[in-house]
Amino acid sequence: MTMMLELQLAMKMIATVLALAKQRKTPRHSMKRRRRKARRLKMTTALKRERQRVARRLENNKQEAFKDFKEGEGKNIEDGIKTNRTELRNKKIEMERLKEICNGAKKEIDTLKLKLDEKNEDRQKSLELDQEEDVIDEEEYSLLKKLKDQKKLYRENFDKFKALKSDCLYIQTCIDQLKEQLIFKFEVWYD
Repeated sequence: MTMMLELQLAMKMIATVLALAKQRKTPRHSMKRRRRKARRLKMTTALKRERQRVARRLENNKQEAFKDFKEGEGKNIEDGIKTNRTELRNKKIEMERLKEICNGAKKEIDTLKLKLDEKNEDRQKSLELDQEEDVIDEEEYSLLKKLKDQKKLYRENFDKFKALKSDCLYIQTCIDQLKEQLIFKFEVWYD
């Protein structure tokens, strides 16, 4: 009898386990759930893609609107930016020209100094030997005059260069401010 009871008890346990297994989701049910999850995932990625497309379209529309704004209400500011850019470009070209002049003058100053140093050494040697008076000859005088002229040319052009450089910095600041003003007014206009 005990054996029978054990057998009945084992049969009840098996029936309970089977009943619980039926209550749980079957493999077919879990497949459906996976498909639904995959569909939702596809839908969310499709939604993300669509949102990105809309954002790109809006961005393109915003760019078109910005162009329209620059031709309409923002025309004065845009013209100011263009004028300043042209002026800045011209000043930079002039700066480049002055820089070349200064560099040429500096090279000439250096060569003249070398020639004068050689001349001075020769004169010092001749003074030691002959013990004559220290007199500048015509060639040394012309070298000194050229040196003085080159230094004057260098100083004048370098001063002009520095003034142009500060002008360029000021114009660039003006351009940056005008750009900020244009963008701010566009944002107000666009919204």
